[in-house]
Amino acid sequence: MKSKTIKIIAIIAALIMTAGVFSACNNNQDFYSTASLVKVNTKEENNLCFSLTMFSKKKIKNIDFLGAEGTGFEQGQLTVNIIDSTVDKISNKKFKGFYVKTLLIEILSNAELNTIIISAMLFNVDNENRKVSFSTDIKHEFSKGIYYSDILEIRFIPLEFSSVAIGSGAPFGYDFVAKQNITLRDIYCLDFLDIHILEILIDDIAVDNAALPFEVQAGQKVSIILTYEAESLTEFDYTITNLYFSFNTEQDSELYYNTFVINFDQIYPIMNNDTSHIKSLIEKLIAEK
Repeated sequence: MKSKTIKIIAIIAALIMTAGVFSACNNNQDFYSTASLVKVNTKEENNLCFSLTMFSKKKIKNIDFLGAEGTGFEQGQLTVNIIDSTVDKISNKKFKGFYVKTLLIEILSNAELNTIIISAMLFNVDNENRKVSFSTDIKHEFSKGIYYSDILEIRFIPLEFSSVAIGSGAPFGYDFVAKQNITLRDIYCLDFLDIHILEILIDDIAVDNAALPFEVQAGQKVSIILTYEAESLTEFDYTITNLYFSFNTEQDSELYYNTFVINFDQIYPIMNNDTSHIKSLIEKLIAEK
């Protein structure tokens, strides 16, 4: 009886050790991507563009697009261009044992498509098939999403930011010149981000207690200082969506828009050669697995 008990204990111990080995193997991945952190909801007539970063223990040399999963399209209706955007200062370095490959994914429609939703993409990475699944589906509408009105002439428009700017209180200024008397009605994002207006200036002079709706006279420069807020986003998320400024003229109530695609990148810009955020990003991806 004692011998049988010892055998059972030995078998259980072996199973535990084996499970530990498999667990270690599963956590010792040689490839990660930022697909779980990509947040995309955009409108643009011609194409969909977003960034995707891959991390590999071997330096990535060649990437080919194989296919996409989702709705609103069929295979063959999308042309996907992969543009290597890795800068020299990180291309030959390892971070936590991984090489970095930053990619700009450009998707064009070969058919009369409207709204597409992409849940996953399949790539051949140096002769290995890699499927990246997006935790938040990528959503894009092939419609006129970027357009500007001459009534509110653009002077200065920041469009690209570091992801650390979200929720940081960092101020960003947008400058226009009104060509007619207008009322600025609203400033908002299509998805993910909330706008908080800090200040409105007319001809570089701050207006006390300014709030929307706000009247601007023809010939005046209007500057809007705002911050981007989002409870559900972090410094690790790559986020891209549309920003809208809506207004109407004194002559009619029709709404006009100045709209732009804005993006928040978790890799770029790299300030003062500080790449510690890349190490933190890899640590987060490893911890998620």
